[in-house]
Amino acid sequence: FFLGIANTSTNIMSYYVLPESGIPVTASTVQRITHLEQQTDANKEKMKVYQDKIAKKFQESRLSEANNNFDPDTYDSYLNMELALGKEGHDPPQFAKVTK
Repeated sequence: FFLGIANTSTNIMSYYVLPESGIPVTASTVQRITHLEQQTDANKEKMKVYQDKIAKKFQESRLSEANNNFDPDTYDSYLNMELALGKEGHDPPQFAKVTK
């Protein structure tokens, strides 16, 4: 499955593709499948097998388990941050702390 142009590769003509493993890789040679080729039973079966493997790899049940333990406060980089704010009429900045 074609993901897009690989800007991080040293080869200027590289692309990201998603193989059955589910781990994106770079490829310098890609070829699209034509509309006529998509209609053949052999290619339809190959695409179904590929889609099933990718769906199994990225099951929503696996993702929802990870989201059950998510606490936004843990990942809020601004929470408890101390800021120095300039205030009119005060030479030294006033300090403030970000709270929820």
